[in-house]
Amino acid sequence: HLTYHPTLDRMSCWALVLVAFAALGRAAHGSDGSDGDVESPGWIAPPVALGPAPYAEWAHHHWVWLAGAGRGQSDLIQLARDYIGRSIRVGAIDVDNSWSTGYNNFIFDQTRFPDPAGMVATCHAMGVRVILWATSMINVDSSNYFEGYNRGFYIRAIDGKQATVEWWLGKGSFIDYTNPSALGWWHQQMDQALTAGIDGWKVDGTDPYIMELGVARGFAGEVSPRQYSDLFYGDFLNYTRSKLGQDRLIMARPVDGYGPVFYAYSPKYAMTSGWVGDQDDTYAGIAEALKRYLQSAWAGYANFGSDIGGYRAPQNRTFDVLLRWAGLGAFSPLMENGGEGEHRPWMLTPTDFTARVYRHFVDIHYALIPYLLSIGSTALTSGTSVLTPLAKHEDFIDRLIDDFHPSTYDYLLGPDILVAPVTANSTTVKVLG
Repeated sequence: HLTYHPTLDRMSCWALVLVAFAALGRAAHGSDGSDGDVESPGWIAPPVALGPAPYAEWAHHHWVWLAGAGRGQSDLIQLARDYIGRSIRVGAIDVDNSWSTGYNNFIFDQTRFPDPAGMVATCHAMGVRVILWATSMINVDSSNYFEGYNRGFYIRAIDGKQATVEWWLGKGSFIDYTNPSALGWWHQQMDQALTAGIDGWKVDGTDPYIMELGVARGFAGEVSPRQYSDLFYGDFLNYTRSKLGQDRLIMARPVDGYGPVFYAYSPKYAMTSGWVGDQDDTYAGIAEALKRYLQSAWAGYANFGSDIGGYRAPQNRTFDVLLRWAGLGAFSPLMENGGEGEHRPWMLTPTDFTARVYRHFVDIHYALIPYLLSIGSTALTSGTSVLTPLAKHEDFIDRLIDDFHPSTYDYLLGPDILVAPVTANSTTVKVLG
């Protein structure tokens, strides 16, 4: 809300009058003081050339995806068409895990993705970017695993042996980013997907599993968890940009829960389009996402959002939870919708009510894009966040544990917008606590 201040208003009016007289004088007499035949340049103050933003604008578009990539290429193209056909704008689509024949060999499964380059071209023709899911883990049953193992390309445990760990999609080893030969080989693997002309990656968070090794060792010696995370996310971003251009992005986690504590995943400079991990499809899930918003902001991560409606679907997602979450997404740096179960807004009510309200939130988000790109660019280059939580961050426990209870979830989005998220099934919300 804007507050009327009569003194400021009078000052503004006088300033406008002075500017108008200056412009009239310049037009009448010319910039050199001569009489009025000199053509006005069309401006009062000389224009200033602005440098390019440090990342592409589509980081702030509306992104959608299907868990497990649905049935493949045809489902993803149809998902984009279904949104656009309902006048709901889409800027990017995330091809979730299961697009490749192995984790992570970067070979498209031709039974589900018969024409990857054609899929990307079709999406681009609709104005939709395409990112692929990936991690730095090579599973033991992936077609490229033993080539890397036999060449010593994986991180070693304290016993000097190339280590394997169990993670949520199998058992695998970490690529050793400190080994130049391993990195060159890894890039050759990535090239198989980059040739399709993709726009980036959803880089999922397997990096904390390196802590299970106790002391991790690479080609260049001991590798700390922080060092590995920086190498992991940084390489996906930097190598892809080196091959395909500076408009390429990665989607990565800023701060998320790892067991009972918070963990900082991506390096800050890569945080153009983060998401804060996996939540349930409930109002409690909205609050859990907001806890990670606050922790990510306090940690100085620039741009992030959350899975609208929640990633997990134990409660059979309802339209009201989806729409409350969409409202949060509209006033987040990244607005993205996807996960398990039904996320398409037009499928959650028998009428078009949910789709119409959802479209309204997407339109609001797109109207904010110039603002988001401006504050996001400043935040990314200064190591700060576009979000300023209004809750205090003084208690040591609140800085550490996942299940903390802030005094409020309200935050400022940049300097000008106050966001008061709705975290309960209610038509009212208490602002500022």
